[in-house]
Amino acid sequence: MIKIILIGSICLWLLFYHPGWVLLAGFIYGCVYLLHKYNLTPAVSKDRADNLPPDFMTYEDRAEKEMTNTKFKEGFENDPKWQALAKKVGSHVDKARDIEEASMREAGRNIKNMQ
Repeated sequence: MIKIILIGSICLWLLFYHPGWVLLAGFIYGCVYLLHKYNLTPAVSKDRADNLPPDFMTYEDRAEKEMTNTKFKEGFENDPKWQALAKKVGSHVDKARDIEEASMREAGRNIKNMQ
């Protein structure tokens, strides 16, 4: 019983004469409690890109597309010269992508063989 009275009187003394320290301790305890209660993980997930509609464009992508379209004349997509050049560049990009994927696969095999 004396323990309870002694602890209670010390707590009241702290509360009346040092309220700032009590509030600071309560704030620290509350922050630690909340940090342990909630699992803080980043909001960005890998599934987000899969859940977006296929025609979704970010603001930066839209602005970049508008800027590139202003540099070309009207109806440039219908120009046969432009279409041939676009096809040539597309095939070059596909070849480069295939070469890069092959080198990555080979590097992956080499890493697996090293383990």
